[in-house]
Amino acid sequence: GEARGEATGVAAGEASGEATGEATGEASGEATGEASDGEATGEAAGEASSADDDDIDIDADVDDDAEVLADAAGDAGSSDPASRGQDGVHTVPGLLGLVLTELRRRAERGAPGSWGPVILTTPAALGVVGRVALRDACDLAGLSVARFILRTTAIGLEHRARRVARGEVFEGPTPVLVIDHGHGSFEVAVVDLDDAGLEVKAVEGLGELGGWAFCERVVEWLRERFTDGEATAFDATIRERMLDAASKAVARLSEAEEVELHLPFLSADESGPRHLRETLTQARFTSLVEDLTRRCVDAMRRVLDRAGVRPEQLDAIVMAGGCSHLPCLQEQVETLCKREPLLELDDAACARGAARLAAGLGDADDDDDERSLRVRERVTHPLWIGDAKGGVVELIPRGRPLPVRVEHRLTERRALYHEGVDASGALGQPLGFVAPGRSPTTAFLFDESHALSISSGRVTLPLEDAPGLSPVERAAAIEAARADEAAYVRARVSAERRERLERWLGRAEQLLADRRPPAEGDGEASPTDRVLAPLEEALAGVREALAEGDDARLEQSDAALAELLDALPGDIAGHIRREPSPVGRDRFPRVSTLEEEEPQEAEDDSAPESGKVGKRPPPRVA
Repeated sequence: GEARGEATGVAAGEASGEATGEATGEASGEATGEASDGEATGEAAGEASSADDDDIDIDADVDDDAEVLADAAGDAGSSDPASRGQDGVHTVPGLLGLVLTELRRRAERGAPGSWGPVILTTPAALGVVGRVALRDACDLAGLSVARFILRTTAIGLEHRARRVARGEVFEGPTPVLVIDHGHGSFEVAVVDLDDAGLEVKAVEGLGELGGWAFCERVVEWLRERFTDGEATAFDATIRERMLDAASKAVARLSEAEEVELHLPFLSADESGPRHLRETLTQARFTSLVEDLTRRCVDAMRRVLDRAGVRPEQLDAIVMAGGCSHLPCLQEQVETLCKREPLLELDDAACARGAARLAAGLGDADDDDDERSLRVRERVTHPLWIGDAKGGVVELIPRGRPLPVRVEHRLTERRALYHEGVDASGALGQPLGFVAPGRSPTTAFLFDESHALSISSGRVTLPLEDAPGLSPVERAAAIEAARADEAAYVRARVSAERRERLERWLGRAEQLLADRRPPAEGDGEASPTDRVLAPLEEALAGVREALAEGDDARLEQSDAALAELLDALPGDIAGHIRREPSPVGRDRFPRVSTLEEEEPQEAEDDSAPESGKVGKRPPPRVA
């Protein structure tokens, strides 16, 4: 879950070899781990809350999800050219594309049907480079993106929907402070809710203040306690176990005053094995993360100032994400805003909010509230351009409503900068360079998804020397991804065909075994025998094809058996073809497809004795 987003992102960043690769990887990894982010924190909290007392024994083994993800990404990436660039190094879009491809395939197995464009939620800390990498990853995964929206926007939409469902009516813009504190980042926004939808007034995201940063403080504390402050060996295995224990302890501290961490056999020396047992109290944890919570509060103040809203003017404070349950952060929010925050939203609130916007992009003639939903966001990162004197000029400031378009006169090739000026007054790495076109002015556009496009007249200008995939690398990666998808589809169709034939074969054989034996003295075949005789012949061919395992032979047997079933009576063919319940077939069931339990038929002395209890007996063919 939470390791899935960050671990993949960090691996992508390290492998990219670019100066901004790690930051892009972490932010994009958090963006792709939308659903997993909250789910993992919730699972950890659920495991901890099962203890009967406040003290729990946490043995920090390596997280299974992290191992599975690392193995999957490593195995797939080692043989899949779609995840690698021209130099053979893993790229950020390539690794993210592997994760998104697996997510899409699981979704398709759980909810079959045609899939249209998707909506992705992203943290506000994700800039232009991260969104380009994420969009490239979606292309590699075969996903068409309708729109990117911020996580805080999606949470605000879900909060608004709940209030509308309770019958509330918004009399003008209603300011709400939305806080999303998950594992990957700390996001805060002021949004105005009204009858038409939602408008973001100000937003800020800080990737360095995510839940991972809080866990790192606990790891450092455990390290000092374990090494007694000495600079002794501290390998990756020890750190991994400490990090796993810290994550579980932080989740447990959401509802407990203290938690005991026990890591047996953490290391060994000349005296024998060494164990670690420490008690982390709520007060100790608060002191460890005091500066982090203070920076979170400072971000809230900045957002309120940019939105022009005083704390007492807020109608509600909505908190979501795993770290939103930490008492140390809740107290700071309550002190700043003079009211208790709302914690009614669960880990899936962000996904549900995005789904409401997806409904709003559907049929505009529908009278449902979501169909006419209006969502307007603002620029999260300013855009700067170099000038002739070696300085910079701000093209698009932070906070401008989206979409926004500005024109600038270009006379020579200039560098573009994102993020603006940092605390030291220096600009970040350039986004790339733009050269003047034939038109005297160049237009810069941020669309509703925060995507940047540059044009001169009617001609789109490329961003030269931009980080990320080059056009050649992108085309090669997409071609490799399409080939991989085609091979996957062929393998899946073959596996489904074999599974279907085995299922049909088993039911048909059971049906033939359960039929009433012919009466003694009958000189000619009964109508039942004449009906089922071709079925017996076809089943022999199916058995041979399954034993041989040749795809072409299986395809022929599948077509022949399907044609034969079409000619059989409807009750017999329907019994053989009946699909199994989707529950248990995949770990991604869609609730709307769950079938109600079939009522058991009354016992009948004439029914076949082989019918299993609780299941519909096969049709009688006498």
